[in-house]
Amino acid sequence: MTRSSPDLALALAGAALCLLTGCYQGSALESAGASASSTGPGAADDSSAGDSGDSGDSGQVVPEDVVPEPLHRLNRLEYNNTVRDLLATNLTPADSFPPDNVTLGFDNVAEGLTLTPAQMDLYATAARELATATLETAPRYAERIGARGHATATGQAGTAFDWGWSMSRHGEGLAFPVELAQDESVTVSILAGGDAVGEPTPEMGLQVDNVEVGHWIVTSLPTAPVVYSVQVPLTQGPHAVVITFPNGADQPADNIFNSLVVGYLDLRSEATVVPPGRALVYVCEPAAAPIPEDCYRTIVTGFTARAWRRPLTQAEADAIFNLWQQLRAAEGDDVAVGLVVRAILMSSKFLYRPSFAAAGADDSQGAAPLDDHVLASRLSYFLWSSMPDDALLAAAASGALRSIEGLRDEVQRMLADPKATGLRRGFASQWLATRALALHAPDPTTFPTFDESLRAAMIAETELFFGDFMINGRPIGEMMNPDFAYLNDRLAQHYGMPLPGSPTPTRIDLPANTRRGLLMQGAWLTANSASNRSSPVNRGRWILEQLLCTQIPPPPPNIPPLMPPAEGQTQREMLAQHRANPVCAGCHDLLDPAGLGMEGYDGVGAERDLENGQPLDVSGAIPPNTPFEGSGELALLLEDDPRFVECLTDKLFGYALGRERAIEDIAYRKRINAALPAAGGTLDQLIELIVTSPAFRLRTEKAE
Repeated sequence: MTRSSPDLALALAGAALCLLTGCYQGSALESAGASASSTGPGAADDSSAGDSGDSGDSGQVVPEDVVPEPLHRLNRLEYNNTVRDLLATNLTPADSFPPDNVTLGFDNVAEGLTLTPAQMDLYATAARELATATLETAPRYAERIGARGHATATGQAGTAFDWGWSMSRHGEGLAFPVELAQDESVTVSILAGGDAVGEPTPEMGLQVDNVEVGHWIVTSLPTAPVVYSVQVPLTQGPHAVVITFPNGADQPADNIFNSLVVGYLDLRSEATVVPPGRALVYVCEPAAAPIPEDCYRTIVTGFTARAWRRPLTQAEADAIFNLWQQLRAAEGDDVAVGLVVRAILMSSKFLYRPSFAAAGADDSQGAAPLDDHVLASRLSYFLWSSMPDDALLAAAASGALRSIEGLRDEVQRMLADPKATGLRRGFASQWLATRALALHAPDPTTFPTFDESLRAAMIAETELFFGDFMINGRPIGEMMNPDFAYLNDRLAQHYGMPLPGSPTPTRIDLPANTRRGLLMQGAWLTANSASNRSSPVNRGRWILEQLLCTQIPPPPPNIPPLMPPAEGQTQREMLAQHRANPVCAGCHDLLDPAGLGMEGYDGVGAERDLENGQPLDVSGAIPPNTPFEGSGELALLLEDDPRFVECLTDKLFGYALGRERAIEDIAYRKRINAALPAAGGTLDQLIELIVTSPAFRLRTEKAE
């Protein structure tokens, strides 16, 4: 992919893809079930309680009430996870994409996943980088460190320059820590430019472990920097690499000074490796094939089918191979493969997830089963935020997903897979505020003990806790009062609890009447605080909206700002004054009581007994005016409150479908909630009931 005019070739690839014919209408399996009305593709056994729902007051399933999912663009998490599984890459290109819109609390809602021309440019850049990293032989060790960012982050001497770092003239140097997993012969390259008034011309040195291994006279200007390189043998382990400016001069009285600007330090080993993703694309080796063209056809069509997450039609396969043939004429066989990969990664059939009914399915009652591969993708993006694996695609191809039992088997298999972290990072991170905590900035003067290691421990505690309930078989209500937690030494110290003796979060058993359960976790408490104090209003809103699904009316216009407590005043006293204004009371009479009951925790979730020198009052209430005293009593209330489980059902149901709420959904959620206790009331059973619901499996119109 280093041949001439690759961008022209990519443009050709994109144009050719636009000409693809043969609209996919499902796998159209050549089996007796493909045309049978009751057992057609996707038609599941309706005996399960989770497979039907009430419609209005009739108590009967009305298939026409199934709301179709709109066309669904991959969000940033889904994109990163998908290319990880498609190409075996550690690259996360979507980290540089704009944040996805959040709709109804989640960033996977189709209506909010718009696409801009600027984002298409980012997709093109990502496709190029991914294809290169997947297909081209790479150095076994490679690292590039930007001088400006590194020097700024580590507080080194010098000043920021437009494209790099202007070195100090006083001999400090610019140091970089480097560590190798094994002995390597490394080419060290430095982008640099210098200038001088009078003498001397700037010189640049490179030291490794206090030994100079390179020295250059820098004749390039800062306006036209060049790369200076040297090959160095480096042993396994850590090394101190320092760029020096040995003849820095600053004598303004004599009109003599010079400068040296460094852009980056780049290290690349002589030894190379074949990227692991190449084997996922090159499923055969053309040089060893009797007919190389047949192998290339298998390569490009096989990759396309995996990227599009479904079988190709014959017309699509022919068009993809024809595209490769056109490209190879100008670019060569393997460069053409890379260009096809890039084109596929930019195609709408990769970037979007469609929702359509199975070909040949019976829709005489107004709804038809989803295509088997569409259902497989819906399931994998729900549980993994990623593409289906080979086992799930095989289940789709065999028709196993058409039965309730087949779906249940896949749910249990997928929840036990490490890729189920996708549900934690996609759903739980937004529901339980760990994603908000990642962006929250507590005031370092007010909370000097809060640091990045504590933030990471809080996020891990909550996400591992949710993940435990995905597979532990415990009732959902126990999230409020479990007998375990995930703590490391840093978080346990912050909570004032015995240290588990581990730097990484560890599952530990906890006795009753200790800090445990969802309500007492630092992630949501901190994320819903102000930067320099706790926030009963934010915490109350979070409890009501995230745990009870209570609708909070919007504040009236021109509402006066909520002022911080005066010196010596508690937040309870301040909020009482605020509620004295009838205009403010409408919302705050609802929000404040729930949040005030959590005032036993400060702005970073540490326990406290005093506020501004006064004993804390942790009395609170939740609608409809049910009182409690502190987080422990609220946890016991919510453990047995059906509204908590129903609220989780509402949120998880909406997240699974990836679309805005509709009135038709109410009947299905009611049926799921009614069936859940008999199924054990566990999180995995709730997921099964959602997946086997008609709202998840059916579509109201067939593919065109």
